[in-house]
Amino acid sequence: MDRVAIYCRLSDEDDRKLGLFSESIENQKKLLIKYATEKNWSIYKIYIDDDYSGLNDHRPNFIRMIQEGKDGNFDIILCKHQSRFSRNIETIEKYLHNKFIQWNIRFVSVTDNVDTRDKKNKKTRQINSLMNEWYSQDISEAIKATLQVKQRDGKFIGAFAPFGYKKDMNDKNKLIIDGEAAQIVKNIFNLYMEGNSTNGIAKILNKKNILTPSRYKIKCGYNYRKSSQISKWNKTTVKRILRNEVYIGNMVQGKRKKINYKNTKVINIPKENWVVVKNVHESIIDKKHFQLVQKKLDNKSRITKNGKSHILFSKVICGECGGKLTYVKVAEKEYLRCLTERKSTSIRVDMLKKIIIDRINFHLREKIDKDKLFYILNNNDKVKSELRVLEKKYNNFICQLNKININLKRLYMDKVEEKIDEMEFHIIKEEIMADRKNLLAHVKNIQWEIKKNKCEKKNHNIIFNEEIKMLDHFIINELIDYIKIYKIDKENKKQVIEIKWEFKGL
Repeated sequence: MDRVAIYCRLSDEDDRKLGLFSESIENQKKLLIKYATEKNWSIYKIYIDDDYSGLNDHRPNFIRMIQEGKDGNFDIILCKHQSRFSRNIETIEKYLHNKFIQWNIRFVSVTDNVDTRDKKNKKTRQINSLMNEWYSQDISEAIKATLQVKQRDGKFIGAFAPFGYKKDMNDKNKLIIDGEAAQIVKNIFNLYMEGNSTNGIAKILNKKNILTPSRYKIKCGYNYRKSSQISKWNKTTVKRILRNEVYIGNMVQGKRKKINYKNTKVINIPKENWVVVKNVHESIIDKKHFQLVQKKLDNKSRITKNGKSHILFSKVICGECGGKLTYVKVAEKEYLRCLTERKSTSIRVDMLKKIIIDRINFHLREKIDKDKLFYILNNNDKVKSELRVLEKKYNNFICQLNKININLKRLYMDKVEEKIDEMEFHIIKEEIMADRKNLLAHVKNIQWEIKKNKCEKKNHNIIFNEEIKMLDHFIINELIDYIKIYKIDKENKKQVIEIKWEFKGL
């Protein structure tokens, strides 16, 4: 009795995606099992690759079937149609007309009457493979043209929404904010503006057990099977988020493309050729905040011992040559120095900080619109709103935890009263404890976010005292555009320091 391997495949280009049922995996299986039974063939195994293109030769079960065929485990490969095996003309030639002959394997497909045992059938097989490839090429071009139109219209065409967003259930081409992930994005931007490096942010997120974008997709139940699933945050992932215009409401697509319809390798597209449509969806990060982050990223920073960039990084430039001043430390004293002008354009960091504080305090006392500054620095409504969202989340998690604890007590009572046996008890307990562990992790993260939010609000309120006593990254970034340091005048020994204020009230 001949041993037969049944192979079924379905992909995006198939009828199923058009709403038809005739090409479903289940229908393929039923048809092929019936056919094999009628032929009195012994079914060795059924191989299935669902949602894989016929041009892709790296289908997991396809590879497994080929290897087991090479090992002599079966005599026949049976498909519904030749295109189910492959739409690639090179693959058809390689296996049907070469390897299978060497391995003594017969290939049969039902609906197009292909049978490699029939030598007269070879031309039919070659014509089929050519037509299948033409079909794939035509479909690829049609899909590409449709997607390009959607891109230009600002419609999202990706398989998965960018981290921080999700697809609208009523319109898969529209992005809406995913509250939980969006809060992580906000935290990343805030941490960077506080002076943390991209690597430092990654360490903070890992320490807090925050899920990476790929792990978050899996947690949300998406069919995400990317081979390089990243379980830990790294500086590359953090930087990619900080650079992404999607967070200010812009749709940015067309960054990469496949070489051609047969090759899965992708190449990067020059930035000037990206498809950018502005103000398409709700933003997570305000534009001013985003631009400040881009400025910082465009300038190389020197990271201090605490893992943060220097507080005046990217803000201080040489008044003589226009170059950025570099942070150096000499004999335990910190300096900002122009490498082009050598020591002639240089200032001690503690002295510059004092000058900045004195000038801010002068403006606070004399002429600043304090109400306007209050709104800008504290963004009070926004702070309160974010805090309310976090506290509501926290209360919901606590309620869920209380319910779990009640269920746990009931479970123990059911065991004591012998309403359930030992095995049932342990199975249910494991499920409850897993849910409890997951919730506790969420509670811990929310507690950290609430504490951080309150701490930021408290720190920012310092500006409304009679005077400020110290600088932080937030005050520097919000109030100062740049600081120019000039050479010390040899005659009067004075040094000109020019501060260009970001805030128009100064």
